[in-house]
Amino acid sequence: MHPILFTLKLSPDLARILGFAAAFALSAFIVFDGRKNLRLAIPSALGFFALSFSGALFLLTKDRLPPEVVIDIRSWGVFAVIGMVSCFVIQRKLGKEIGLTGDQILSLWVYGGIGAVAGARALHVAVNWPWYAPNPISAIAFWDGGMVYIGGVTVALIVGIGYVLIKHLPVRTFDVVALGIALTQGLGRIGCFLAGCCYGRHTDLPIGVRFGEGSIVHYTMLQTGEIPPDATLTPPLHPTQLYEAAACFTIGAILLYWYRKKTPRPGIIVCAYFFLYSFARFFLELIRNDPERQFYFGLSTSQIAGIALATIALTIGVLLTVVKAQKDGVPGGAVANHDV
Repeated sequence: MHPILFTLKLSPDLARILGFAAAFALSAFIVFDGRKNLRLAIPSALGFFALSFSGALFLLTKDRLPPEVVIDIRSWGVFAVIGMVSCFVIQRKLGKEIGLTGDQILSLWVYGGIGAVAGARALHVAVNWPWYAPNPISAIAFWDGGMVYIGGVTVALIVGIGYVLIKHLPVRTFDVVALGIALTQGLGRIGCFLAGCCYGRHTDLPIGVRFGEGSIVHYTMLQTGEIPPDATLTPPLHPTQLYEAAACFTIGAILLYWYRKKTPRPGIIVCAYFFLYSFARFFLELIRNDPERQFYFGLSTSQIAGIALATIALTIGVLLTVVKAQKDGVPGGAVANHDV
């Protein structure tokens, strides 16, 4: 496995410049996105810049930075970036087909992406707070790994709903966004496989994978005493990361076929995505064995969140079907042949 692809070494001054540049770039984007209503955009941008600049100033002060800032470029982060870029390309292409502009897709992607990172990291930190309590600042170091997908997608959905309502975008926008995610999220799980996180239980099946030194699972098993100190490999484990990647790509292919060939009513694709992913994730959790998850009433955090998301998605999907069928005058809620 290759958890770390390469390492960057920055001087403290360069680290500060990059931190402040990121704060400025995001603030400039807010102004760009809201250029048609500068009375709202400029105060929002100034407020965001003041908050982010202050945060960067606090975290990047001289006494908090080592003489050399070392940033490991991890395989998980690289594949996550590849997935996000691919997701944006797909969403941009599909979005233009329903009348969305490139600016609207970019804005939705940026705001949703920030929400996804914040939500995924926040849920991970919340369920693993004892790890971060001695050094709370480390909680923001999402680039070192530690994300809960369910938390990210939930916050991203809330942000997306808000943006669609504010900008008065069509409901099918959610389907376009869901398709982009469904077709690319498996790439992130490939990064998890290379990093050795999100691993599965022991297995004697030929598909079992033995992770080597440097991987997260090898380090974790050393700490928990599951393998001897001189072990260079873990026992064969279920590659649950690859199982989930396969499930995500399959779900994405099914939904894309449905979207292209069957033209479902607006909102159905996003409901189907949440239901299918939550369903797959529920059963994958049964063979995962990483200790990062918390359990309540015998269910993991992701299982509980997945049940909630699947229930909401199924309910909304049924309501959309019934309401549309009634409008089309189809008895018994049967699906009408229509073009939307």
